[in-house]
Amino acid sequence: MRRFTRVLTFALLEPFVFASVLAAQTGPEPPKFAIVISAEQPEVPLGSDIVIAITITNISEEGISIGCGYHGNVQDGYQYDMRDELGTVVPPIGKRYAHFSDGGTMEIPRPPGDPRPGGCGIKPGGFIKVYSTISDDFNFDHPGKYTIRVWKPATMGTPEKPESNRVFSNTITITVVEPPPPAAAPQ
Repeated sequence: MRRFTRVLTFALLEPFVFASVLAAQTGPEPPKFAIVISAEQPEVPLGSDIVIAITITNISEEGISIGCGYHGNVQDGYQYDMRDELGTVVPPIGKRYAHFSDGGTMEIPRPPGDPRPGGCGIKPGGFIKVYSTISDDFNFDHPGKYTIRVWKPATMGTPEKPESNRVFSNTITITVVEPPPPAAAPQ
């Protein structure tokens, strides 16, 4: 009888135990914001500034704080995924140098950052729009089409699966073209 009672108890409790295990294994909570990017100019001459607009919209029912600030003209707090027509990642520029007529050179430091302590607060349904001159930090060194998207972590944590903790923007295309030839001098 005692054994029957144990089996019956287990049989009755099994669905509840199984349901609680499933509930504990559900995926991460939905993101609280969405990212949309756009190009200020979808076609730019080689060597020109490439500026993108980044819009963060709060899609939750509570206020959120998004880290924001600049390093020079590049918006901090975002990861930039940029590729050329062959799918090659656009490399960072690295060190920059000024060249002088006397043959000397000098390294130009990256402009200092401008972080905003506490981040930027966004009310439910609200948004912020910032601009990032990505050509200041990345090398768009040949004509062609470049695809660009940005992402931010949805929440802090989950280092074992960071790809599941990312909010990605849409993907845009910027075309870099040969610069126009210099205008002929009037005669």
